[in-house]
Amino acid sequence: MSDRQQELVDTAVRYAEMGWPVFPCHPTGHQPLVDKGFYTATTDMDTIREWWGVRGRWPDAAIALRTGEESGVFVVDIDPRHGGDVLLDELEAEHGPLPHTVECQTGGGGRHIYLNWPGQRVKCSTGQVASGIDIKGDGGYVILPPSDHKSGSTYNWLLDQEPGGCAIADAPKWLLDRIAAGTDANAKHSGAVSGDEGDVIPEGNRNNTLMRLGGHLRQVGMDVVEIKVALLARNASKCQPPLDVKEVERIADSVSRYEPDSARQAYIECWPERYLGDGDADAWPDPQPIPDDLPPVKPFDPVLLPSTLRPWIVDIADRMQCPPDFPAVASMVALSGILGRKIAIRPKQRDNWTVYPNLWGVLIGRPSLMKSPPMKETLLPIRRMTADALAEYEAAMAEYLAASDLQGIQTKVIRNNIAAAMKAGEDTQDLQDELASLARPEEPKRKRYTVNDATVEALGEILAANPNGVIIERDELIGLLKSLERPGQEGARAFYLEGWTGDGSCESDRIGRGNVRIDGFCLSILGTIQPGPLGTYLGEALRGGTGDDGLMQRFQMAVWPDDPGAWQVVDRWPDSDAKNAAYAVYQRFDELPASSIGELPGAFDSNTTPFLRFDAAAQDRFYVWMVDRENHLRSGAEHPAVESHLTKYRKLLPALALSIHLAESDGGPVTLDAVTRAVGWADYLESHARRIYSRGIHPATAHARALAQRIEQGDVATGFTVRDVYHGHHWSLLADAEQVQLAVDELIELGWLRTETLNTPGRAKVVHHINAKVAAPTP
Repeated sequence: MSDRQQELVDTAVRYAEMGWPVFPCHPTGHQPLVDKGFYTATTDMDTIREWWGVRGRWPDAAIALRTGEESGVFVVDIDPRHGGDVLLDELEAEHGPLPHTVECQTGGGGRHIYLNWPGQRVKCSTGQVASGIDIKGDGGYVILPPSDHKSGSTYNWLLDQEPGGCAIADAPKWLLDRIAAGTDANAKHSGAVSGDEGDVIPEGNRNNTLMRLGGHLRQVGMDVVEIKVALLARNASKCQPPLDVKEVERIADSVSRYEPDSARQAYIECWPERYLGDGDADAWPDPQPIPDDLPPVKPFDPVLLPSTLRPWIVDIADRMQCPPDFPAVASMVALSGILGRKIAIRPKQRDNWTVYPNLWGVLIGRPSLMKSPPMKETLLPIRRMTADALAEYEAAMAEYLAASDLQGIQTKVIRNNIAAAMKAGEDTQDLQDELASLARPEEPKRKRYTVNDATVEALGEILAANPNGVIIERDELIGLLKSLERPGQEGARAFYLEGWTGDGSCESDRIGRGNVRIDGFCLSILGTIQPGPLGTYLGEALRGGTGDDGLMQRFQMAVWPDDPGAWQVVDRWPDSDAKNAAYAVYQRFDELPASSIGELPGAFDSNTTPFLRFDAAAQDRFYVWMVDRENHLRSGAEHPAVESHLTKYRKLLPALALSIHLAESDGGPVTLDAVTRAVGWADYLESHARRIYSRGIHPATAHARALAQRIEQGDVATGFTVRDVYHGHHWSLLADAEQVQLAVDELIELGWLRTETLNTPGRAKVVHHINAKVAAPTP
């Protein structure tokens, strides 16, 4: 059973434990796979495991929830493709915002807002509340995270709005009234697509009417510029009063995010032969080579690893046939996370600048490069430590509950005696003293090492109980990065940014949670990501998006290695001696007596964590490295994104040196050997950083290379349109109109393509002809 299939069955069981009746649907089509559809939805664990389990009938099925009375929830489905996001804003401005509640992002880019079933029938509807706003109530169902979408994306809970971590809110009265009113409620927000040319569009109908008109224009193939021109003209001539120009442009941008309707364009599919391009190679310039979009990276040298881990990491990479970079980085992040706030390093001899060893790492590569298995393998020692800690916690909790019961009985007896003494007029002081002397048992706290998915509030509680810090483990890191971009997640982003330093503090007050104070919290992060989603995310961040705040630059242990070459069968037992030696290092880090091996801060030092410093030779080597690095960064020669990343190496190098040193010794000043290897790590990681950021700094090159390969393979014929490339193919780096247009523009500059605009029925068509020298190069 794959990790993905295990995730689906575990999640389906968790929903059932919450009382949500679920049933399986087609993985991407989302039609029910069981007879009677949603009527078969259940919370029975055995049935759910028969559907999704190890020998289940549909282990890859999407998870669906029956909405309405049976689950106790109904769902407001917001579809931006039909203007639902814009019209919801308008409705909320008029009636008041929807409450904070459970919400997920759908695989298609929409929103599912979960609200309590109000105790009376909630009928399902499509577009009756407003265009693009559907209701899934009694007699309906929705797809739940982490199910897949046909687009290739997944459904994801918002970071602090998942069930269990966020209360499901009641629907406001105005929404229930509109649902109950049905089509009548839609009258105000339902202007015709085009309408009578003489009609005036009054206030209250303007957004919806222009949204519908824009959606119609997009369906028939108009681009965003053409739609803006049409909507601005209609706004000026028909809307009373006209909408703000920026609002009209926002409507055009919203509808233009989605592809046109191919059925409406069927009548323009056939073209005269003369439009297939000029086949004369002599009429074309020589096509220029496409620049290399991936700078070279340094191969990983196992010598950089602590000698106690090196044989184990080499063994993992050999048996799994994966780049050694993956288990090497994962193991160093894991060790740094175990150290957490136990001990720190002060990189200067006469300064209280303190660096904690926690690190953020990400493994980048295509699915075939085996990112997840080596990451999970290096976390196995932590899994064992987690199991031991859980057993200790359960035993301590049993003792605590027994002691609490005993104290309750004793308290009740003494209080009864006090009442009897007071009734008899006797002195009760001794009894009061006895009551006050009863020791209240202290509730044990569960020791945590890793967290897979948690709201910021829940993560804060975990950190409050685990002041050493935790490791955030995410198999697909893009989900976390995207969730932190959602509106309203600014506080969550700030929380993560502060957790990277290792010495952040936080105090929060929440209804139902009370006061949670964290005097110092420390976050390590380890995850995987594919190049495509990473390039898109970086491109948006470097263009000034939400991600342009240094979050990605904190992933200093980020590696994108070259393909390891041909795969070979390696079928042998793991090196048990190497594994046991590595496991012993993890265990020693967990039990590290930091106060006995590190120097304690002074009485007037605000930082109370024990620390080590460099020895004399190591200190000199560190200063040489730092002077060279700082002067280079101050020269202004680097792209701002790369510069921001490299500035974080001020923490990276001391943190790595500390972990390497402690993995090979029991303490003492950090040695020259540890610093030298940390410098080697920094040089190696810098080459990977340059490869990673190249996708964001020069996004068009990767897309152009992908399109050029398709052209050379004969997958794309001359006279193609942008839509011909991305529609229905699911080609990597050519997944949507924006990516293909970037590729086309780059190839035009390089002489690979020539563009022609054809006058056709309805609207012009832009086609691109391929350089004949590319299709048939001269000898």
